[in-house]
Amino acid sequence: MSIEALSISTGQPADGKKKFFPRDNIINQIWRRLKRGEDLLLTAPRRIGKSSILHYIKKNPHEGYIVKYISIMGVDNSDTYFKNIYNTLLENDEIFGFWSTFIEKRKQNAKDAKDKISSVGLEGIGLEGESKTNYYEETKALLSSLPKDTKRVIFLLDEFPETVSNIARYSKEEAIKFLQDNRDLRQLNHDANIQFVITGSIGLRTVVKKLTNDENIINDLTLIDIPPLDNDEANLLIDRLCLGLQEEGICLNLDDELKAYLLDKIVQYIPYYIMMIIDELGEEVLDDNNRVLSKEDIDNVFSKIIKSRSTADYFSNWKTRLRDAFELNEEKVAIKILSHISKHDEMEYSEMRRIDTEIDLQSILEVLEYDGYINQQNEKYRFNSPLLKEWWAYRVAE
Repeated sequence: MSIEALSISTGQPADGKKKFFPRDNIINQIWRRLKRGEDLLLTAPRRIGKSSILHYIKKNPHEGYIVKYISIMGVDNSDTYFKNIYNTLLENDEIFGFWSTFIEKRKQNAKDAKDKISSVGLEGIGLEGESKTNYYEETKALLSSLPKDTKRVIFLLDEFPETVSNIARYSKEEAIKFLQDNRDLRQLNHDANIQFVITGSIGLRTVVKKLTNDENIINDLTLIDIPPLDNDEANLLIDRLCLGLQEEGICLNLDDELKAYLLDKIVQYIPYYIMMIIDELGEEVLDDNNRVLSKEDIDNVFSKIIKSRSTADYFSNWKTRLRDAFELNEEKVAIKILSHISKHDEMEYSEMRRIDTEIDLQSILEVLEYDGYINQQNEKYRFNSPLLKEWWAYRVAE
């Protein structure tokens, strides 16, 4: 079977045919659920490709659907969030047909929205009295008034849990209201042609648990877990990346034994890690395409990645993100847990409990597991990624 070359992408989400490695099973599962009318919550460890999957779905909508991707990273208030959704609707010609179709059908809510527009330009849509606009109410009215014969609108909301956390830093009450408003908006699904797909780099359920005991606030979302690549997918990804390097004039030949050794060292087959390692191996043979790589070369590349300045920002982000997920005392406990595991390979729950007998340890572990730091096996916790483990031992642990 012939395969297509794939370019290495370790920066922005892998977007486009030459960069995106399709996860057909996951993509098909998402569409099956959407066609049942469900709102979705995608969960996965960091760097597994959630955003890349969303971008692919946005660019390849099924017949009868309009897909709108909205990244809300950095949003820290409810009004800005709903303004993003509102303007996304107003700026979509396919939904409104430059306004004329909707207005001709005398949909009063849309007419009211149209009347408030003072300008339309490259900067976006200007609204009269914009500072006084309640964008949640406007969005709700606008969605409710969509024509029944329009295509179904799918909103892909990336980094949603982060937005909840950002709002909660200013006001726990506002964050809870924000969650409730979003649930109410999702309930329009039954009367309007809209659905929501939510994802992010931290666990929504963990964020909600810290705010309220009301689990009903998100229990309408259908959970879809995005796992790491399986062995066949990981091997195919390596082969396609090597073909991509060939198009750049780099001849990287990895036989089955070396691929198996590489994947065994990675443990969890996260696309980002595979791309990072293949990229570095490509550099090893850049000046000598006849060079035959060995297991020692793979070991050296792992060591180089851990100590390199070029990857320092990526790995250090794992540490700094703990500040976003935890209060100060929780962050300190999380760092101590991760540092112990990085030095000793594993850690039991009872050992963790001795660090702080009062803290909500289970909540800390839920975040660390969801966000892809560690996993539990045989009642012991270990790092998911040997790369992250070794970097943590090298840079963080005392």
